[in-house]
Amino acid sequence: MVLAADTFKDDALKVQPVFFEPFFLTTPKGHELSKKEPLQLRDMKADEMVLLEDGHCLSDQTLGLCARGKGKTTQTFQATSLETLRHLVASGAGYTLIPALAVKSESRLNSLINYRPFPKSLAKDAGSKIVLVSRKSYGRMVDVDAMAEFLKSHLPDGVDAV
Repeated sequence: MVLAADTFKDDALKVQPVFFEPFFLTTPKGHELSKKEPLQLRDMKADEMVLLEDGHCLSDQTLGLCARGKGKTTQTFQATSLETLRHLVASGAGYTLIPALAVKSESRLNSLINYRPFPKSLAKDAGSKIVLVSRKSYGRMVDVDAMAEFLKSHLPDGVDAV
């Protein structure tokens, strides 16, 4: 079984929704978007963002939310990990979206970056449904179902059940 963002489109897989994880707009300290009121999804511009490498679901989701999204050019910087994204933002290379569970409350970079949640009115669009995925043919599906129920009953702070 795999716990992942809901990007699976295969009839051979059983996909069980577990929770919704919101994204945080992550900007360098003092960036105009860190203070803009009200914050709107259309304020994000793909060519000003740093993203994970092409094909990563977080990059695809981020571009889908941007005013100039799918099929548009982004900055030349692309990261292979969330930690690299965080460092690119801290260096002023751009801004990005970071999933709630990856937001670090204690980090030496916190003096250089700002995590901003989206307003409640946008929260349902700015995030990712996290699912538990397994092969439908798996012989111990009862264990997969038990894991899904366990995860749903022990959700971490910052996420909502689906």
